[in-house]
Amino acid sequence: MIEIDRNVDYSSHGYRFRNFINLDMDTLKKILFWRNHVDVRKWMYSNEIIPLDNHLAYVASLHNRADAYYWLVYDPDGDPIGVTYVTSIKKDEDCGELGYYAIPGTYGDGFSFVKECFYFYFHILQFKRFYGSVDADNVQAYLIDVFLGCQFTSSKTIESICSMKKLYY
Repeated sequence: MIEIDRNVDYSSHGYRFRNFINLDMDTLKKILFWRNHVDVRKWMYSNEIIPLDNHLAYVASLHNRADAYYWLVYDPDGDPIGVTYVTSIKKDEDCGELGYYAIPGTYGDGFSFVKECFYFYFHILQFKRFYGSVDADNVQAYLIDVFLGCQFTSSKTIESICSMKKLYY
């Protein structure tokens, strides 16, 4: 069974994973700015702009939840490069729904960021299986996920502000 310690900064190959509950207010505000950026928001289940109060309340709720964890990921130089998270965790099955996004405007090796997130989940936290979705128009995320071994099993059109076709793995 997987065990996750919210108070530990995990590290792997020079990358550092810091849980949202251990971040200061300025960093949480930066994360909200990145999450609300159109280049991130357009790929999310909810592409609405998230208000600061809602964001802070959600982060506060993470203190007592066993089904959702969020980390800010730092590259080997110590710079924040993205966010990764797992939700809908079923600890008895060692599985959950995986998500990640790079900080908008961060240039560099996005593949290494995603690869390290997968390593973190499978080798450090010991997850056995993930499920998730990728917007069919998000070709970069789709190709990286396929390269890293994801198998897409179905698709569904989600009606929101704009119709999106999600591919599920």
